Amino acid sequence: LGLLLLLAVVFILEIIPSADAYAVTSQNVQNSFLTRILYTSIILPADATFYNCFSAVGNLSVEPFDPTVFVTGIFLGILFWVALLFLSRPKKTTLLLVLPYSLYALFSSTVYFHLYHIGTATLFLLFWFWVDAGMRAENTPLSSQDTAEESAESQRAAKIEEFRHALRVFCAVLILSVSIFWTITACCNEITYPYGYGRAASAVLKENHLEDRLIMCSWREEEDAATGSIQVDTNYSGGVTILPYFDKNIVSNLNGGADSLAYMTHQRADDETNQANFLAWAARGIPNVLLGWVNLPAVFGDAISMDDYTPIATLQQGMIWKSILLESEYSIYVRTD
Repeated sequence: LGLLLLLAVVFILEIIPSADAYAVTSQNVQNSFLTRILYTSIILPADATFYNCFSAVGNLSVEPFDPTVFVTGIFLGILFWVALLFLSRPKKTTLLLVLPYSLYALFSSTVYFHLYHIGTATLFLLFWFWVDAGMRAENTPLSSQDTAEESAESQRAAKIEEFRHALRVFCAVLILSVSIFWTITACCNEITYPYGYGRAASAVLKENHLEDRLIMCSWREEEDAATGSIQVDTNYSGGVTILPYFDKNIVSNLNGGADSLAYMTHQRADDETNQANFLAWAARGIPNVLLGWVNLPAVFGDAISMDDYTPIATLQQGMIWKSILLESEYSIYVRTD
């Protein structure tokens, strides 16, 4: 156990985010702490097994929860917690369930939580069900010397245990059947609809011989809910999903055009870095091709705007989440001249 603790500490030190990672430096927080803690502490177990509360954004800090769906999630979450605590009692696994999950819920509500972290709760609950199913409850066998009162108490305990077994079977059937439904639906959506724009966008660029032109992609600009100011992050840029279809990085402002960084760095750019990036991009000249809508005046001033570009392709893409397909569009523009 001491070696396992040491290994856990090493893992924790390895996964602590960098100080400039956008996961821990996000300034765009719209949901209150109460909303976030209600979700992670009450709704999340149900959301991780048989319910769906998230809609589109995916970030707990800004997720626009539907009030009806959220309140229903609280109701179902409380019922699910009651069932879990009821099941954990005879095998004394309550602490194993509550303590780690409480720490996870607190961390997720205060630091960072995104759509795909729901799977972490799913894995933990599967772990707890596995441990709970493998343990034996402490049963006291009946004897011929038991009094009538003791015998009646034993019969009540037996009925409670029968109900607990039925509840355990019900939870297993509910969770597995919903998960299988989500899996089948997601597979059908994966086959039927394009997940991302990467392959289609690369085909458009190649067909029109645009891969050697100066290409610029969009970056992230979002409003800070607290101040109303626009937060700019030039390190958070598009175009990543087209890179596997080319031998080099063809996007001039993605990771500074470096071929060695074919991924998002997850480093949030500060104001100084943003200005340095804008100056470097401006020095390369006005782009011929744009991937998505680009705030050109931030880089080139009044020299050029989106009015000087024409869309040559609008691509469909859909993010798959459980049984839902969240569709969106992605456009490629070229300079009109």
